[in-house]
Amino acid sequence: MTRTNTPWRPSEFERARQLREEGLSWREVGERLGRSESAMHSMVAVLKDADWSARDLVEVAVPLAVPPKYTYKHWRPSELAKARDMRANGATWPEIGAALGRQPDAVAQYVGTANKEAAMVEVTGRKNARYAALSEHERKMVDAKLNEGLGVRAVGEHVGRHWYVISVYKRTRGMHAR
Repeated sequence: MTRTNTPWRPSEFERARQLREEGLSWREVGERLGRSESAMHSMVAVLKDADWSARDLVEVAVPLAVPPKYTYKHWRPSELAKARDMRANGATWPEIGAALGRQPDAVAQYVGTANKEAAMVEVTGRKNARYAALSEHERKMVDAKLNEGLGVRAVGEHVGRHWYVISVYKRTRGMHAR
């Protein structure tokens, strides 16, 4: 029987080293230690570049025993403004991330989402709007195509808008499914 979700003890690292030196496969080592094959693969990944000395094994084992808890750091409006300003001045995402103490991918994602939301508010005048309202010309085209009997997906493709926008417009106009 294998143990699950149990941190590796330094003695297990040392025993694994001894068994490997005796010529046992990783699967056999896992069976002797009461560990699953996937646990052995995890240990191999950790120790791939490590020296097999007990001191190094203990140093490697301790961080794995208690994984760090991820804590979300909320964005402040000043951080968003600084990120936008730095990006407008030609800074890269890694440079912005370093200045804000955040990961570059997180900065790029958050600033991109915030910019999309700001643009949507500017176009629609509504916060949390997913799609911009149809223009007068688009409404006329949608009405004509719906009266021809086309479905909302076909009309959306014809007009170049998402089908959901057409569906919401159809509902607000009181046009029910035929």
